[in-house]
Amino acid sequence: MSPFSWAVLLPGAAAFAASGWFARRLWRTPALAVRMLDLPNERSLHRTPVPRTGGIALWGGLTAAAGVALVAGMPVISGWAWLAVAATVVAVVSFLDDRGGVPTRYRLIAHLAAALVLFSGGVDWSLLELPGLAWQLPDALALPLTVLFVVWMINLYNFLDGMDGFAAGMAVFGFGALAVLGAGGGDAAFALGNAAIAAAAGGFLLSNFPPARIFLGDLGSATLGLLAAAM
Repeated sequence: MSPFSWAVLLPGAAAFAASGWFARRLWRTPALAVRMLDLPNERSLHRTPVPRTGGIALWGGLTAAAGVALVAGMPVISGWAWLAVAATVVAVVSFLDDRGGVPTRYRLIAHLAAALVLFSGGVDWSLLELPGLAWQLPDALALPLTVLFVVWMINLYNFLDGMDGFAAGMAVFGFGALAVLGAGGGDAAFALGNAAIAAAAGGFLLSNFPPARIFLGDLGSATLGLLAAAM
C-alpha cells in the first residue's frame, strides 16, 4: 500500500474506532445522558427521550485522528489551525446548549464568530467558478457570502439531527466523497481530513441507526455543519 493510502486510512481507522467506542459508552451512561436528553415534541420523529451526547463521540473520533496524523507527521490542510479554532468556538456554545440551553442570540454570535475566524484564516468563499468563468470576488462580497454560507450550513446540519441515522449518514457519504475527490486530485491533506471526518461520523452512526440510541446533539451537528462549510 502506498504512503498516500496509509495517510488516509490510519487516521480514519482511529477516528472510526474512537467515535464508535465513545458512542457506545455514552448511550450506556445514564448519569450523563439524563442531563443531555432529546425530549420528543410535536415535531419529533422519536417517541421516547434519547441522549444527545453523540457530539462528544464525534469529537473523540476527530481528536484520535488528529493525534495519529500529528504523531505520524502526516500532511495537514492549509488553514487547519484556523479551522480548529472556529470548530472549538462552535463546539463550546453548542455543548452548553445541549446541557441546559443557550439563548439564540448567543449561539448566533458564536456562529458568526466562527465564520469570521475561517475568513481570517483564508478559508473563504473568494472565487466564483462556473463553466468558462472564474471570478475573483472582492472582499465586500466574499466576506458576507462566507459568513452567510457558514452560518447556514451550521444550522442546516443542526436541523437534520434527530432523524435516525440521517445527519451522520449524510456526513459519511458527503465527506467520503470529498475524500475520494481529494485523493483523485493528489491532495493528501484534503483527502485525509475528509476521510477522518467521514470515519468519525461512521463510528457514531453504528449507535445512531434506527432506532437511534443516541443523537449528535448541537455539539455534533453544529461541528459537522461548520466542517462541511469549510471543506
